[in-house]
Formats: sequence, C-alpha cells, structure tokens
Amino acid sequence: ASTTVTTTGDQTYTGAVTLGANTTLAGNDITFSSTINSAAATLQDLTVNTTGGGTTLFNGVIGGTDRLAHLVTNADGQTQINAGTINLNGNSAIFNDPVVLLANLQINEAGAGTVTFNSTVNGTFSLNVDSAAGTTIFNGAVGNLAPLTTVTTDADGTTQINGGSVNTTSTQTYNDAVTLGADTTLTGSTITFNSTLNDAAAGTQSLAIVGNAIFGDAAGDFVGNTAALEFLTVSGTTTFNAGNASAT
Repeated sequence: ASTTVTTTGDQTYTGAVTLGANTTLAGNDITFSSTINSAAATLQDLTVNTTGGGTTLFNGVIGGTDRLAHLVTNADGQTQINAGTINLNGNSAIFNDPVVLLANLQINEAGAGTVTFNSTVNGTFSLNVDSAAGTTIFNGAVGNLAPLTTVTTDADGTTQINGGSVNTTSTQTYNDAVTLGADTTLTGSTITFNSTLNDAAAGTQSLAIVGNAIFGDAAGDFVGNTAALEFLTVSGTTTFNAGNASAT
C-alpha cells in the first residue's frame, strides 16, 4: 500500500506524523515540526519531493520510536535537518538535494542500506553516520560553505568519499574502510582512518590532508593495499599505526 499527497503550495505537519503506508509528499516547502515514525511493528518509506526550489525541514526525531525503512528527498531545493536523530532499518537514506544541518545529527541505519548524500552537506554541527552493513556515500562536497564541527563514521560497512572535499573545524574519524572516488582534500584538526584507505581505481586519486593525520588502529589497517593512491600529502603531524602506505 502507498499514499501520495500533492499540493501546489506548502505542506506543514505540526504534530507527530505516523506512516501507516509508504508515503510520497510533493509540494513547495514541506515542513515537519515534530517526530516522524512508522506505524508500530512496520517499516515504511517516506519520499519528500519539493517543487519550485522549496525546502524540506525536519524539526523532529525521525524513527525514534519505530524506524523508517527508506527516506528520500529529491534534487529540488534543499533539506534542512534539525532532527538530531534519523533511524532507519534495512533500506537507505538518499538526500538528492543540498543538506543543511541545524543541529548535531546522528543517522543510524540498522540494516544493510546505504546513507547517500548526492549533493553538498553544510552546517556548523557534527555528523555521525552509523551504516551497519551498508555504505556511507558522500557524492558532494562536505562543509564547503559552512564547515561541520566533526564527521564520524562507524566501524561497520564502508565509506565512499566522491565529492572532493570534507571540511571540519575539529576532527574527522572514519572507523570503516574508506574509498576515494575523486581527488580529495580533508581539512580538520586531526583526520583519523581506523580501517583501510584505498583509491577507487589504483593510481587515479590523490589525498591531501590539511591538519594532522592518523592512519590505522590495528595491524590490518592498510593504506592503498588493494588500490594505491596517486599522491598523499599531510600538512601536519602523521601517525602510522597501519600495516603500510602505498602511493603511485
């Protein structure tokens, strides 16, 4: 079963929202002032399609009581997240428009789904992504307009950095295996890789770290072991705890 709500103007949901079916909302600005949950013991999808350069605004926790299966925003306009927490289970979150953080954000994907940012992510707050067995994908620049404070990914799954840059005022900690899909600059106080770090294709992408760098926290945390980086530069101090580092 599915539900669609379409308006030519705005949609505003002031009270708590419960999804009893997969739901698509289409309108100009779409605002959620409170929480969003699936109906008890179900997993529902939510797709939000703004029009005319509208804004999707999440002001309440998403999936705090009953997780959503799938959360998607379209490429029109932007998404502002003041929710603090987004909990999903088994599918994915896909933000196709620019994301602006209005509060520290924790995204928890309990299943094998991906968490994908297909555009930029900005805002002077922290971003923590727990993707379980899935992949965290940054296809746009992070912090290019307003640097985040910190970026953290969990030890499960993988992370793909394809947007060219991640800019934070404090630390970046990648606890899962990282793949670079573009020449990348990571700017922060300390950039830590607690798993492997590889190029998407050997010798094609470079990594520049503006700040201090820590590579690995275990013997198997190799750099470039399956696909060597083209170049690696670090402006600050460097600590190697990994098995090796390889660059072409």
